[in-house]
Amino acid sequence: MTTEEKLQYFMDSAIEDAHRQQQEALNEYQAALEQIFEEHKEATLKKAELELKYESEQIRMEGNKKFAKEHLHIRRKLMKKGNELIDQIFEEVDAILADYKQTDGYIALLKKQISDAVAFAGSAEMIVYLDPEDADKKPMLEQETHAVLTISDTPFGGGTRAVIPSRNILIDHSFESKRNDARANFHFNGGAIYAGK
Repeated sequence: MTTEEKLQYFMDSAIEDAHRQQQEALNEYQAALEQIFEEHKEATLKKAELELKYESEQIRMEGNKKFAKEHLHIRRKLMKKGNELIDQIFEEVDAILADYKQTDGYIALLKKQISDAVAFAGSAEMIVYLDPEDADKKPMLEQETHAVLTISDTPFGGGTRAVIPSRNILIDHSFESKRNDARANFHFNGGAIYAGK
């Protein structure tokens, strides 16, 4: 082998070795870049998932807040409308009671309330009160029930009230008390009206 051939062989070997080293370095560099890319992709995906979760939670919380606000607004409107309807119903009740107090049935009711109170009191002293609007009925009721009646200083809408002082008992059959109790216990129940306890 001549010197020239030896040089050519050495040069070819050196170039081939350089190419091989260059290719290995390039492969290592590409593998490192791919590793960095995968780590970056994974970190970016995790960050995106966290941001999505955070934004979803914010949207859900904002939705809940709007829902609660709207729910409260609707409840207030329903309560206002309910109170208006209750006022209207009890205005009608007042008109019906006013008409009823002009009937013989009302007189019969007063007689029964007075007789029941007298029977309950027995021999104990008792004061039976009539509403001031019923003052004109006092003589007739006293005559028919044989009870001494007193006209109340305070109107109570009709009916009677009786007091047995010795026993600290109040027998309240006034329309005002019954109306106030009915109104206090009145509510709408799934489309049905309920005015009892």
